[in-house]
Amino acid sequence: MSFAASVSPTPSTVNDTLLASSTVTIPTTPDQGTMKRFIVYMTITNRSYDAMLKDKESNKFGTFSKKVEDSVKTALEEVEGFVYSKVERFSEGNDIDCQMTVFVKKTVSVTEEKIREKLGNKIGDLEITGVIVVDTTLPTKEAPTAEEEIVFEVTVTIPDKEFTEELSDSTSPKFKELAAQLKAILTDVLKKKFANFLRTEITGFSNGSIICKFNVITAQGSTTSDEDIKDALTEASNKNETKGFTFTQITVEKKVASEKPRTGDKETTFPDWVIVVIAAFGVMVLLIVLMVYLIFRKRRIHHHALDFLDTYDNIGIALEDFHERKMTVCQQENGRTE
Repeated sequence: MSFAASVSPTPSTVNDTLLASSTVTIPTTPDQGTMKRFIVYMTITNRSYDAMLKDKESNKFGTFSKKVEDSVKTALEEVEGFVYSKVERFSEGNDIDCQMTVFVKKTVSVTEEKIREKLGNKIGDLEITGVIVVDTTLPTKEAPTAEEEIVFEVTVTIPDKEFTEELSDSTSPKFKELAAQLKAILTDVLKKKFANFLRTEITGFSNGSIICKFNVITAQGSTTSDEDIKDALTEASNKNETKGFTFTQITVEKKVASEKPRTGDKETTFPDWVIVVIAAFGVMVLLIVLMVYLIFRKRRIHHHALDFLDTYDNIGIALEDFHERKMTVCQQENGRTE
């Protein structure tokens, strides 16, 4: 009987064996500074809502969010620059309302329309509808689209959301993200209701759960009234068409129509230094005119003074001549008397 010699493996041998037998992948989180975010809203119509989907710590949320993210990845993998997607929350609406964030590289030009087109009406075996895509890097306020516009100032209370101080700062990421979310939802609701609807502009948030102030802009000539907008927002909120947001205490006030430049018209503007130069030139011209006036006025006064002196001299000569004649007459009269 023979026995094979057994050799205890050394630590280096174990390491070499592990490295040779498998490749270890260290998960990394992409640098979000190199990416831009798209907020995506959609309704999943062939799944029933479960209350556990509200709890991000639950297995139900984890399993279903993974399924949605994998389905979105498959749909968007052909989009150049796509990095990954992340489910933010599920809410009860018509079936299941889903909000997620799609990350793409900043160096690649990807549009809202491109993502919406690729998602389509079905991702994997999930049927979706009401897809809204918002590029968070775009400015909240859009360029004017009509010569004249009607502005409605709207205030709504969102009772199921908590206010934070960041929402007071319009430059903060939290403000921009929430403004983009609400703008997308409001646009989707109002453009279906009103043919002359142009856009919405989020103007601010304040404390009281969350109080949101925004403008609804319609084209001049629109017959839309305060009550029409209030009813549309109330109905959408009651029907769970606001993607998990609830709107209460809605107030709407119509403002006077404001004139806007037509699309394509360019406003003529001048640099500050040009305005300064023009102002300085105007002051110099005024000073020159004033100096010329003073010079001519001084000359006129001088000429008047000379004329006065000539007149005075003539009067003096005339008086002397008068006195001489008077003396002559007096002498003649005295001679006659003698």
